[in-house]
Amino acid sequence: LAGAAVAGGPVRPASGGPVVGAGGVAGAPSAGDGDDAGSAVARAPMRARSRLGGEQVPGVASVAALLRGGRPVREVVVAPSLATEDLEALLALAAGRHVRVTRRTGGAAARELDHHGVVASAAPLRPVRLEDLCRPRPGQAAVVLGLPAEAGDEELGTVLAEADRAGITGVLVHERTGPVVTPAVADLAAGAIERVGMAPVRDLGPAAARMRAAGALLLGVDRLGAPPHALAEALAREPLDRPVVVLLGGRQGLGRQVANRCHAVGSIAAHEAVWGSVLLAQWRRCAPLLELRRLREGGPGLAD
Repeated sequence: LAGAAVAGGPVRPASGGPVVGAGGVAGAPSAGDGDDAGSAVARAPMRARSRLGGEQVPGVASVAALLRGGRPVREVVVAPSLATEDLEALLALAAGRHVRVTRRTGGAAARELDHHGVVASAAPLRPVRLEDLCRPRPGQAAVVLGLPAEAGDEELGTVLAEADRAGITGVLVHERTGPVVTPAVADLAAGAIERVGMAPVRDLGPAAARMRAAGALLLGVDRLGAPPHALAEALAREPLDRPVVVLLGGRQGLGRQVANRCHAVGSIAAHEAVWGSVLLAQWRRCAPLLELRRLREGGPGLAD
């Protein structure tokens, strides 16, 4: 890195920004300084466990999104190998949040740090109530995606990233014995965990019933059901401001309880040998339908 005199010494960005060393960003306020955002971050409780998780965030894109968002951040750790331009961008964001930045080569997150060059530790993600997921955002109707219990880290992270790009406002995720958002999920999501609301559920059936009662249009995607155009027809009949919930079926399908609560169920061709590919195929088949809905609302398309 530019300006790095010796290993473990201070790192001075080429632009002349704040110095990074073992003690953090030079000039950053300490835990007892003032009543500004820095002290609020210092006072924020850092729980060890939560249903959603997300306390460890690796990767430049994910850490940048974290620093741009409102979640309390405890520390950002960078590796000596991190590119200078990435370091300077993160330093600028961290300085605006009064977040401590340190340089380290080991520790609990050594594997992620070696692989990604930067890891942040933050407060756990906060779950969103199902009814709140159905509320529209300014200028955008609510569109919620429900994932089956079998979705692993790779599928969850990939779907979150693509759903974020497609304007999905919320995701239903199944509870796990451990955290839902692991470091692998946070990395693959590339910042989407900071923008897409998530509601952990034990069973999609009761969750679907609550969201239908809240006025949402429920669309199911399964291996069995009507042709895919049935979903497009159901969307076309509804007012643009009605919340839409798209429920993706698992290996055994949606299940009777969930399918019976859907206003329409469409099928997809599922010839992939790996179930994760089937899940992604389901989502990618639905995305253009939701994209057309957004264009009808006058919002930006994926290309924008």
